[in-house]
Amino acid sequence: MKMKNKKNYIYFIILIIFIILSLFIGYHHEPWADETQAWLVARDTTIQSLFFKYLHSEGHPALWYIILKCFIYLGLPYKYIYIIPIIFSAIGVSIFLFKSKFPLFIKVLFPFTYFIFYQYTIIARNYCLLLPIIALLASIWDKRHTKCFLFTLTLILLMSTTAYTYVFAGIIYLSYIYEFKNNQDITNKKEHIISIFILTISFIITLLYVYPIPSNTFNPTGLPYFISDSLFTTIKTNKIIKIILSIIIYIYIVLSYKKTNKPNNLIQLILFIFPIISFFILKYYNLWHLGIILLILIFCFWIHKMENNKSIIILLLFTFSIQIYYSISASFYDYKNIYSPAKEVATFLKKYKTKKIYGLTFNENAINPYFSKNIFINWDNGAFFYWNTKNKFYENIISEQDMLNKKLDIVVVSSFYRKLNDEILKEKYNIYEFNGYSYFENFKYENQTIKVYILKTIDKKDK
Repeated sequence: MKMKNKKNYIYFIILIIFIILSLFIGYHHEPWADETQAWLVARDTTIQSLFFKYLHSEGHPALWYIILKCFIYLGLPYKYIYIIPIIFSAIGVSIFLFKSKFPLFIKVLFPFTYFIFYQYTIIARNYCLLLPIIALLASIWDKRHTKCFLFTLTLILLMSTTAYTYVFAGIIYLSYIYEFKNNQDITNKKEHIISIFILTISFIITLLYVYPIPSNTFNPTGLPYFISDSLFTTIKTNKIIKIILSIIIYIYIVLSYKKTNKPNNLIQLILFIFPIISFFILKYYNLWHLGIILLILIFCFWIHKMENNKSIIILLLFTFSIQIYYSISASFYDYKNIYSPAKEVATFLKKYKTKKIYGLTFNENAINPYFSKNIFINWDNGAFFYWNTKNKFYENIISEQDMLNKKLDIVVVSSFYRKLNDEILKEKYNIYEFNGYSYFENFKYENQTIKVYILKTIDKKDK
C-alpha cells in the first residue's frame, strides 16, 4: 500500500510538471492558421450550419468545434486558446499515469515525448483529444462488455475527433460486433444490441455531415514508412532507410507478440494499425498525424497486457528518448522565435482599419481573431472570418497588375502559398514583411511569413 501511495505521489508530480511546462511554452506559442481556422469556424457558425454546411468543407468531425464553442460561450478570449489543449492533454496524461501498468520510467518519459507534449498539447488543434480518449478507451477495455454504454460513449468521442480516428473507431466497432456474435458468455445482450444500434447511427451521421472531403485535402504518399516516422520522427532521413527501419520494427513487434503465444492479439494489432497506414498512403497525411500510429501502438500494448514485456519496453524506451530530444528542440524554438506573425500583423493593421484590405491565401485567417469583424473584403464578400476550404487556395487571384490598376489599398499575402513580385510593386507600394516559421522536430518546416503591401499614398497619409 505504501509503495502504491509513493507511486501515486510521483505520478502527481509528473502531472504537475507537465502542466507547468505546457503552460509556459503554450503562453509563448503564436497560433497559426490551422489553429485559428477551427476557432473562427466554432465562433462564427451556429450548431445547425456547422453540421449541415461547414463541416463538409473542413474534413474533420465535430467534437473539437463543439468544445471550442463551449469555451467561447464561457467567455474564453482567443489569446488563451492554448489552455484548451493543455486541459485535455493533462486528462490523458492522468489516465495514462494512474490507470496503465507501464513501468515507472516509461510513465515518466511518455508525457514529454514529441507528439504528446508538443504537437498535441502546445499546438491547439483537435489532436489534443487523441490521448485522453484513447487512454480512456484502453482503461475500460476489459469492461467493454459489462459497461457497454461507457464503451459506446467513448467510441463515439473517438469517431468524432479526426478522420483517422473515425477509421480506427470503425475497426473497433466491427471487432465489438464480432465478439458479441461469437461470445456465448455475454449475458447483457439487450445492452449490446442497443450499443451497436447507437454506434451504427453515430457512424452514419458522422459520415453524412463530414463527407465528401474537399478534393484539395488529398495528399497520398504511396510510401509505407510511417512506423519509423511515428516512433522516431526521422523525417529528414533517406526514405529507403526509413522503409528498411520500418520493416525491422514491424518484425520486432511481431516477434515480441509471437512470444506471448496469443495470436489473436497480434491479429488485432495488425487490424488496428493497417487501416490507418492505408489511409495515410491512399488518402492523406501530414507530419503531425504520425503520432496517431504511436498512440494506437501504445493502446494495443496496454490492452494486450504488454506493458511490462521486455522487448516492448526496450522499443518504447528507445522511442521516447529520441522523441524527447525533438520535444525539447521544438519547445525551445517556439519559446525563442515567432511561430506565426499573425498577432504582430494584426497590431500593425489596426491603424489602417478604415481601409480596404484584401487577403489572398489561407494563412491570413490567423489574423482575423484579433479583430471584431472580418477584415478581408474579398473573402466570400466579407461574410466569413475564416477560410472557406471548399474554395481552392488560389481562387482569390489578384495579380500585381490588378493591384496597380485598381490601386488596391492593402494586400496581405502568405509567402508559403503565394509570392508577389516586389520589384513590380515597390514603386507604388510600401512592403512590410513579418517573419515566422512552423517547426517540426528540429528544423523549420513551413514558412509562415506574411507580407503586407500598402499603397504609398495611403501609407503617407496615415503616418
